[in-house]
Amino acid sequence: KELEGVSNRSEIVEKLLDNSEGSFLYASMFVEGVQKKEIDLSNISDYPVGLDAIYLQNFRRKFPSLESYVTPRKILELIVTTDRMPVRMICAIVGIDNYVFRSFKETIGSILIETKRPVGVDGAECISYSFCHKSVRDWIINSDKSGRYYVDVATAYGTMADYYRRNISKQYIPEDEIVTVDDYLKNYIQ
Repeated sequence: KELEGVSNRSEIVEKLLDNSEGSFLYASMFVEGVQKKEIDLSNISDYPVGLDAIYLQNFRRKFPSLESYVTPRKILELIVTTDRMPVRMICAIVGIDNYVFRSFKETIGSILIETKRPVGVDGAECISYSFCHKSVRDWIINSDKSGRYYVDVATAYGTMADYYRRNISKQYIPEDEIVTVDDYLKNYIQ
């Protein structure tokens, strides 16, 4: 559809076939970029080669500065920790509301997929997010490939552990009791 009336159509298709390395995900992301006017079809030499390159190109376009990537990195840190991360948990941990999350989701595009699952007897839904493909997670946790868009897995798991510790501590352990493993061991194993 985007190639209607383009004189070098076969050259563009051939270049995309080469650059996609056989990946339908690449083709899908490329078409999405063209439809959103993020990729210029007339500049064939700038087409990204492979999934890693298209991820990097997308992130550079969507987050041109480190400042624009602060909150998105925090969100992505949580999503790398699990197969599905509930949006309520993301918002609670990152300290954002649902509107900020929806804006992020619109910006990040199709690399995240939404899953809705019923919870409880009242029919309420749990909305969670995950990466559309394992290659996205693999790319984003590899600093050599993702560069400044890198997400550190250790930091991500640390953030989750801190969140659980704070919330479990508040709900189940009185404030005057020991809440750290170090203090617990010092007091009970001597």
